[in-house]
Amino acid sequence: MGPSVPTGKPCLTRAQKRVLKKANVAGFIMIDGAFSGISTRNYVSDPVRDGRATIERLVARRLLWPGEKFNQYVITEHGLRAITRKRRGEHASA
Repeated sequence: MGPSVPTGKPCLTRAQKRVLKKANVAGFIMIDGAFSGISTRNYVSDPVRDGRATIERLVARRLLWPGEKFNQYVITEHGLRAITRKRRGEHASA
């Protein structure tokens, strides 16, 4: 195998994948501390809340989109494709 060639497409971080998976399972995701302005910092295990920066980055990339209610973001088709897409070589490890 030759060296990997960058594609120019931004990769998802583990935090971004976590947020997209939460939004897919729960139907929406919320910014932790959006109402009070004070984050609990305990959002990794929370099934519907996560950090502001991660959610805002995903909205900017159009992988999440504002939902019908305040502070609810839903996963887009692009977001679904991003978490279901397999990386090259991932199937070979099985």
